Amino acid sequence: MSSSADTSPKVIFDQDKFMVEFDVQDYSPEELSIKTEGDVLIVLAKQESKTKGGKSSVSKQFEQRFSLPSGVNPEKISSKLSNRGILTVTAPSPIAPTNRSKAVENKAGYRDA
Repeated sequence: MSSSADTSPKVIFDQDKFMVEFDVQDYSPEELSIKTEGDVLIVLAKQESKTKGGKSSVSKQFEQRFSLPSGVNPEKISSKLSNRGILTVTAPSPIAPTNRSKAVENKAGYRDA
């Protein structure tokens, strides 16, 4: 990995989950913010540092917004930060009942649900 974080996200949305990954190794956990506004996921990182003399400061930040896929519950979003500085934000995908359960007909003629 380079010394400067590449904040380009990797986005995955499949039958199991909605997931976004960022390389945020240049930011500390306190400098990261993850929130939702309606059906929009917002990831914000902001870093400020002052020079040794305190006369000037340097700041950098990024903000990424993602529209949550239809049916993804914003209250189910979770996040974790790895030791390597990879921030992963995930939420389970909505499950269509017809895809997960199937009636099975037995040879005896009754149906199991």
